[in-house]
Amino acid sequence: MVKVQRLARVREVRHDIPNVISIDFEPCDMPPITSVDDHVKIALPSDGSNLRTPISNDSYPLLRTYTRRRWSDDGSWGIDVLQFGPETKADAHDGPGSQWSKIVEPGDEVAVRGPGGHWQMPSDLTHLLAVADAVALPAVANTLTALPESARATVVLVDGHHHYPLPENDRITIVPAPRDPVGIVATVRGLALPDDVHTFVHGEAAMVRPMRRHLRLERGLPRERVQLSAYWFAGRDADGWRAMKQDFNRSMEAESGD
Repeated sequence: MVKVQRLARVREVRHDIPNVISIDFEPCDMPPITSVDDHVKIALPSDGSNLRTPISNDSYPLLRTYTRRRWSDDGSWGIDVLQFGPETKADAHDGPGSQWSKIVEPGDEVAVRGPGGHWQMPSDLTHLLAVADAVALPAVANTLTALPESARATVVLVDGHHHYPLPENDRITIVPAPRDPVGIVATVRGLALPDDVHTFVHGEAAMVRPMRRHLRLERGLPRERVQLSAYWFAGRDADGWRAMKQDFNRSMEAESGD
């Protein structure tokens, strides 16, 4: 299904958070945020040049996906673009999207497709397990913001929170994990979690795949309580990953008998 494409004008660019560029947009008839995993795709020039030129469907084939972190009643909204150094091993994120975020200015226009997303916080949720790397921190922040007041959350973060602000209270426990997939699964395997836990796993494909096996096969969680998304694939840019993602997801689900 083709997403609606809109022209969005940048209202403000901020650098309030270390290694994060916050970009807010003027109202553009964008629907409000209604799902925890809400996101939009921003279209960019294929050659990485002239990034501030108004859109044309033919000249903007590159799509970069961002979590919507902010929404106001007047229809304005915003995203946070995290900047990654070599220590994150997230080289795929220093491409056209990162370049655009570094030069974008108020008044610039971009093509925006979406929003997408469908996951709703379960009404009966008592405990949430979130597992994520740095790329998924904005989505984790949205998830914790939507956490019911009576629920608890255990958040396993690869290499910590990278200075990105997350909701904090006595119902949320942050657990740091090593970067390698084996270490991440071992960290989660060692957690004492209730049988009715719901899970939210977002990040690099090599982490998401073994996490799904652990949650579905080792812990025996039903499919409806395992919400996950592989955001990126180490060694491939966003377009290379998009080309193989459907096959990857089918293979990953087959491993769990789905």
